[in-house]
Amino acid sequence: MGKNSIGKLPKLGEITVPVHLMTYDDKENEKLHFHSNFCFWKAADGTSDVIVDEKQIGSIGGTMGGHVEMNRYYPNNGEKHETSKYKQWTNVIVDVRDIWDQIESLLESKDVKVQIKGLEEVQEKYQKMMKKEKEKKEKIKEIKKMQLDAAKKEIEKIEEKAKEEEKKIKIASLVNSLKKEKESFKHVDGTYWIGKTEVYEDNNWDLKENLQGNDYEFYDYKNQKGIRPNRDSKGKIPVNIGCGIKACESNEMLFTDFKNDDEDKIVTLNISSWIGMSPGAIHYYGCLKFSLPWLHQVKNPNMSQSNFDLKLLKYGNIELTHKLKAWELKKYPNTYDSYRVGNSYRGFYTQEELIKRGKEVLKDLFGEGWKLKIEKY
Repeated sequence: MGKNSIGKLPKLGEITVPVHLMTYDDKENEKLHFHSNFCFWKAADGTSDVIVDEKQIGSIGGTMGGHVEMNRYYPNNGEKHETSKYKQWTNVIVDVRDIWDQIESLLESKDVKVQIKGLEEVQEKYQKMMKKEKEKKEKIKEIKKMQLDAAKKEIEKIEEKAKEEEKKIKIASLVNSLKKEKESFKHVDGTYWIGKTEVYEDNNWDLKENLQGNDYEFYDYKNQKGIRPNRDSKGKIPVNIGCGIKACESNEMLFTDFKNDDEDKIVTLNISSWIGMSPGAIHYYGCLKFSLPWLHQVKNPNMSQSNFDLKLLKYGNIELTHKLKAWELKKYPNTYDSYRVGNSYRGFYTQEELIKRGKEVLKDLFGEGWKLKIEKY
């Protein structure tokens, strides 16, 4: 029995319980001995030790017969042998029906008014204890999460640093190669000019193409006969588009960066709408945006540089459209004025339709390696 448990609970009332002697043993007087032939089984894990002043004076618990058994013994001080740990032993059994009858009589008595005292105090102490325990668990959980987040950030830093080192090594290798070719750049056969930029190596890319427009324009370009310079063998935009270019602008030797970082392989579906802001707005609009390699200076590889002549190296932007159906023109005649059935239109009625279209265009127009990222309205 715990010292600070049952004793602090409010008392419902007092009852007297009959007990029946089962066994008694006094080792100092052999005549004082009784042992019954009453048989029953103890219930598993149904017994509690009774401790007083750190000494076990007995045990109490249930039995398979539905009764309560109590063992009371008196330990010998200083004895070492297990069989000599007590000098007297009393074993009694309490009929559960006796307990039931007395409690039932107490609860149903008309003459006795049961008054529970101290219940609010006990409940308040219990709730405070549970609150402290909960706060302790939450604090431990919070600390573990902070430790885990810190470990993840450290891993991310290490991975990012490794990527940067790998990128620097590749850039350094390319720079060394470019430095060796620098003097011969201006005399290489096959060079050509685009605006104010002299191109020494285009790596077979069409540097004049602008990767911006509506999706149906890209489909038309893809379906033209013959392999176009900025498309792979299946007519799709390859993930390494724009890599391996060498050029010169205003006597500044330039080259395109490697396109192998994860963020450079992402096509972002950007969703926007005037719904809720403009009266009568019913559409969601979407475009697929993707980055292209930056031009870097040979003398300073970490310095990126913009260029207005090489249209291919601008950011990519493909606006999504859907084919108009007859019911749309009939339901929204003012919206689709001058449009015809089958015309392409930028607006979609739900974000789900727009996302579905974005996934279709990614699959149809982009080669292996590109990944889709969705930025919802």
